[in-house]
Amino acid sequence: HLNKLESLLSIARKLGFTAPIEGAVHIHFDATVLMSAPVLAKLMRVLWIFGDSLKQLLESNPHCTRLGQWSQDLYDHIQRPEWAELSWEEARQSLAEFTLNKYCDFNIKNIIHPSADKQTFELRILPVLMHGERIIEIAALFEAILRWAIHSEKDQELPANLQEFLPELKLSPQLHDIWMHRYLTTK
Repeated sequence: HLNKLESLLSIARKLGFTAPIEGAVHIHFDATVLMSAPVLAKLMRVLWIFGDSLKQLLESNPHCTRLGQWSQDLYDHIQRPEWAELSWEEARQSLAEFTLNKYCDFNIKNIIHPSADKQTFELRILPVLMHGERIIEIAALFEAILRWAIHSEKDQELPANLQEFLPELKLSPQLHDIWMHRYLTTK
């Protein structure tokens, strides 16, 4: 992925491409395995609790205007213990009363209302990045977060902070060191 991404970004850099002050990189992940009530509840809990810390860690663009949390009502609805027991179709139907907006930190709209060509979880909190290596590192971090949501126990407690959560993620030793170093230097 890095070679393909860097080949495109190097062309953009050579051509002098720039980004608007409110710009951001967005990464879409295949959401097929996230289409589960307990998985989505765990993922949303992690992102709700650690969202601000993740924005700081990733150096989210403070000028980006199309960000923000989900509504408290949506979050509370999905965190109800009985919601995690629903089938995926029942869970999706229970969200019909909520207006989902893609303009948030973590877009779940395409999970709840997927189209045939777009069943994705969208990460929207990144700054403008013109080099592929950092994008790949971020993608690996979020892949590990998604895998945690998929494979962790339904009621698994979350650590008190992101620093304690990072070691629970299945990252290579190199990526673990990168993210722990960045976390400690952004504090």
